[in-house]
This record gives sequence, C-alpha cells and structure tokens, in this order.
Amino acid sequence: MNKKTSLIVKFMSSYILFYTTTLAKVSLIIGSSLAFFSLASIVAPLIGVFGGLGVLLGVGLIKASLSFVLGYGFLFSAIYFLPHLAAAFYFQQNSIFKLIVPIIAMAIFIIHPQGSFAYSLLWLIPIICYFAKTNIIAKSLGATFSAHAVGSVIWLFTNSMTSEIWLGIIPVALMERTLFAAGIAIGYYAVKALKLAFVDKIMNFELKA
Repeated sequence: MNKKTSLIVKFMSSYILFYTTTLAKVSLIIGSSLAFFSLASIVAPLIGVFGGLGVLLGVGLIKASLSFVLGYGFLFSAIYFLPHLAAAFYFQQNSIFKLIVPIIAMAIFIIHPQGSFAYSLLWLIPIICYFAKTNIIAKSLGATFSAHAVGSVIWLFTNSMTSEIWLGIIPVALMERTLFAAGIAIGYYAVKALKLAFVDKIMNFELKA
C-alpha cells in the first residue's frame, strides 16, 4: 500500500469510526431537546493522538462537507466540531499554548451577562492538569474539559441559558466529564496495547521468516 492510499484509508476509517460513535448517544445536552453528547467525545481525541491532528481535522472537514450536502450547513457543523479538535490538541501537545482555550473561555464566561463565574471555574481543571504533563489521567481530564470549555462558549452564544442554569448544571458537567475522561484514558491504553500486540506479532513473523 503506497503512502497516498494509506492516508486515504486512515482518513476514511477514522471518519467511519467517528461517525459510528456519534450514533451512540450518552446524554442530552442541557438547553436542547435535540443535541446529545455521544461516544465521539471519547473517540475524537484518540483519533487525534494516534492518527494525528491532521487526520482529525480531515474528519471534521468531511463531516462539515457532508452536512452541507445534506442541507445542514457547513459552518454549523464545523463550529460544533471545534471541541473535538480542542480535546485532541490538549491531549497530544505539551505546549503551554493549550492553556489558551480554558483561559479565554473563563474570561468570556466572566464577562458575558449570561455567563457564570462559578461555572467558569471548571476550566481551572485543564490548567491544573497541564502541570502533570505525562500523566494520562490528567491529560484525559484536561482534554475533555478543554472540549467542554469550547463547547460551552459555543452554547453560550447560540442558546439562551441564564447564569442560574449554568450554575445549576455544575455537578452534571463534573460527572459527565469525569466519565469522558475515564473513557479517553481507557481507550488510550487499549489502543496502545493493541498497537504493541500488533508490532510484536509482525516481529514474530519476521523472526520466523
């Protein structure tokens, strides 16, 4: 398989995996009767880590393009894909730049009249987790709360939710993001183990040959 074919296969398999997991709904997004969180919130950062941010970006572009073809709007789909990119960037990178997302989100929620200072404190979690750079649990928590920060800012500007509602859903957000973080960490170790097993298998074949 040449490089070009391999890249196409990687893009398509990643998209199929992402799309399949979007069908596995986890919970309704508060403030909407149609939008749900799904297992894609766990899978997307893992695609970014093991496939690369370029592959995940390609998945997002494919998704947005198909949405445009189906009449849902390219920009709408692209905007709602941004939390996945934020999560993958946080998990993959060790750069201090990944702190920009939670800091900006906190500032927006403090300034916005319908935001919530107390709710914005949730994004101290990815800031704190940044200092445990090699800990997978910390990276998973930081990644899912970075996605949460981006998603909440989008939700703040696209839906009418009062400060009181934001305040009231803090326990829900904490429980939900803890579960997502656990899923990301478990998924990371599972994929890593499968990759190592595959490499060992190839090496054994080579030795036998």
